[in-house]
Amino acid sequence: MDRVVIKKIWTKQLFILFLALLMTLASVFCIIVDASSSRHHPYIMKLVGIVGTLFFGGGLLSLICTFNKEQMVIDSEGFIDYGANASFGFVPWSNVESISVSVYKSQKFIGVEVKDRDLLLEKLPKYKQILVRFFAKMTGSPPITISLGLVKEKPQEILDLMNEYLDEYQKNEIK
Repeated sequence: MDRVVIKKIWTKQLFILFLALLMTLASVFCIIVDASSSRHHPYIMKLVGIVGTLFFGGGLLSLICTFNKEQMVIDSEGFIDYGANASFGFVPWSNVESISVSVYKSQKFIGVEVKDRDLLLEKLPKYKQILVRFFAKMTGSPPITISLGLVKEKPQEILDLMNEYLDEYQKNEIK
């Protein structure tokens, strides 16, 4: 089977990039504005500005670095998810147990249940391991969740495609 590359839609990326820039600028504004005459304590405004700048500025940098890159790559050996900061990288079909569409707060994701979670987690940096465990526990979702908000393909189309590759892999393994 051929290699399939699922790319992000650049117009959606541009919109998200604009929002991140706007929020970063608003956060910087909270730092530099003279809030001594406001009803809020000036240090709280500065603290909000610093936290906002770190959060939205980090998101902005992440978006810039991944702008117009692929969301995921699927081939006969496995798949790679580039969509999340806590993504696992390459996941071989041999470690995939099942794939389904998951919904969390009206957002649809591809959820991938794996046979050996620890095998995937051990190759991640510690901070990513913590993120993955936290989100899986918080949402009750599978360990691998692939966001589909920036792609044109529908979740069911990607699910069907991934299941096709998984089925093909499993048929070849049996032979």
